[in-house]
Amino acid sequence: MQKVVILRGAPATGKTTALHNLRKRKEMKNWVVIDFQQLKKQFEHLGEEKRRLYGKQALFSTLKILMSQKLNILFDEMYGGAIKRELKYYLKKYNYKIIPLEFTSDIKTAISREAERRLKKGLKPRGEKWVKQTHKERLELFEKNSIMIDTTNMNQKQVVNFIIRKIL
Repeated sequence: MQKVVILRGAPATGKTTALHNLRKRKEMKNWVVIDFQQLKKQFEHLGEEKRRLYGKQALFSTLKILMSQKLNILFDEMYGGAIKRELKYYLKKYNYKIIPLEFTSDIKTAISREAERRLKKGLKPRGEKWVKQTHKERLELFEKNSIMIDTTNMNQKQVVNFIIRKIL
């Protein structure tokens, strides 16, 4: 059975870091790893609405091609419901299983990570209120079949090893 693995979760919980580290692992050499955030950036100049729309369309078109080749796929920031709705035919035809991984961390850690990440980019941190609000919103979107990854006390290598054990 082929797999579609989706990394989801609140900001500053380690999704993008894990995605890039997974891409480097030998166990993932036959996987296609897609940075959905970077894909959507290709359409930024067209405005927010079109960035989101064209980003999703580009991702779904790419996934259809990859699924027809029966490749294992890993990407970030998409909900299983959208995948099932848009790709129902391909999931069934090519015998794919969706594995959602939900990243979380405590608020204090997320605030610190978010500030560090933004400062590295020369941007002002969004602050505690923003981090708390986005974490609350993500909890409301939590899908019960997700595998939880609490990255609060895990280093990057531990997170990647955990993911590899769960998906391979």
